[in-house]
Amino acid sequence: MLRGVPQGSVLGPYLFSLYAHTLLNLLNSFAGVTADTYAYDLSIIVEGQSREDAITTANMVLEKLRAWSRGNGLAINPSKCEAAWFTLSTHTESDHDREGKWPLEVAGCKIPVMTMGASRTTSLLGMDLDPRLTLNVAAAKQCVATSQRITQLCCIAHKEAGPSPHDPSTFVIGYGASKLRYGSELIWAAATDSAKNEMQKTHATLARIVSGVPRKVDPESALLEANMPPLHVLCLRARLSIFENIRAARWTGCGDLRLSHRLAQVSASCHYLGMSYTRFWTHTQRTMASPRTHHAKNVSFGAPFLPGLRPPLTRSPSAWNFR
Repeated sequence: MLRGVPQGSVLGPYLFSLYAHTLLNLLNSFAGVTADTYAYDLSIIVEGQSREDAITTANMVLEKLRAWSRGNGLAINPSKCEAAWFTLSTHTESDHDREGKWPLEVAGCKIPVMTMGASRTTSLLGMDLDPRLTLNVAAAKQCVATSQRITQLCCIAHKEAGPSPHDPSTFVIGYGASKLRYGSELIWAAATDSAKNEMQKTHATLARIVSGVPRKVDPESALLEANMPPLHVLCLRARLSIFENIRAARWTGCGDLRLSHRLAQVSASCHYLGMSYTRFWTHTQRTMASPRTHHAKNVSFGAPFLPGLRPPLTRSPSAWNFR
């Protein structure tokens, strides 16, 4: 192997971050452009007063990205490139480019741009993003995925199928709750109360499986029997760990704070939503070896600090209404 890092290695993402550090310095040198990476997933944010301005700047940046990739033994995979157009207003004239006046291209291929009201959403590190950045779509999808796992866990609990774990409680929490809590530190800060309530209902169902209590038992009692904290407490604890990791990143020994953040595996970029901006997720792919392992499943994400670190209003004088 002449280049690349071993597949599945723990050190691989760190080595790649060091290797691609010059690329981020290049992209962040342009006005109105912010770039960051996790492993070899590259996110580029381009700000513009109009869609035409943003697309023009984005095409220039993507051409610089392509040139850097060619000179450093990397290749861009256009089929995995996604773009999203966000605006502060609900409807703007530039939401849709029906005539194709401002195409977004990389390596000669057009990249579809998600706009307000589009049926297809754009995802970042496995989380679906909606145009209003409420993360309700991500919350709904994770509840559905967790419900599928709950069905499997019920079969295991009744010994109808599947393995026979020595510690059923740990198995249920690890297999079921891990899916529900993926990225929840961000979802909980931005999602609406209805989305939070749905997540809490799913979390309570997991607690009933762990404790073995009937379905009619209230969520608080099920959590108490299962010795499981409420979901909003888990989300708050995970969110606080983001800032602990960011603070620890300052002591990694790297002179560049941005590189320190990436080596700490925390993306801590905070971006203010201006007039309008376009965000592009460009996945660069190694030509000979790929470090695509441990794809952020157990990693906290950084984002603008958003209000909402509280449980939703359930109209019940219980621990669920704890502030």
